[in-house]
Amino acid sequence: MRRAKAKIVKSFVRSSLGPLEEQVLRIVCASRRATVNDVINSLNDDHAYTTVMTTLDRLFQKGLLRRETTTKAYVYRPVLTACQLETRIARDLIAMLGAYWQDTPGLLASALVDAVGAYNTALLDKVADEIRLRQSLRLAKRVSA
Repeated sequence: MRRAKAKIVKSFVRSSLGPLEEQVLRIVCASRRATVNDVINSLNDDHAYTTVMTTLDRLFQKGLLRRETTTKAYVYRPVLTACQLETRIARDLIAMLGAYWQDTPGLLASALVDAVGAYNTALLDKVADEIRLRQSLRLAKRVSA
């Protein structure tokens, strides 16, 4: 059962953004506007024009880029800042995990706490503070209602 869950999570991440999509999106976010040629010049690897063009179109179709037509080419602009994009991906991933583990939410919460604690104890303290703040706000709403 654990392997099935791991495959679903990897599949979700891969279906959200592939490695090239992520790289191209970061380039466009950093430059705030880019054409296919701009992206090709910024990539470290050699990619065909059509590959980059298709990748930009996919990002446009996913609603992550907007584009405008100039005389010869599309100019792409990010819809979200890099921070907003990372927040959106993290929220989507956590929401997906929560939905998948809805029968055992305690296991998911425990795993998240363990992962954050192993990565960054100061962040774990910030998360605990944020939880307490949100609990008190929720209680205040109940009392005022």
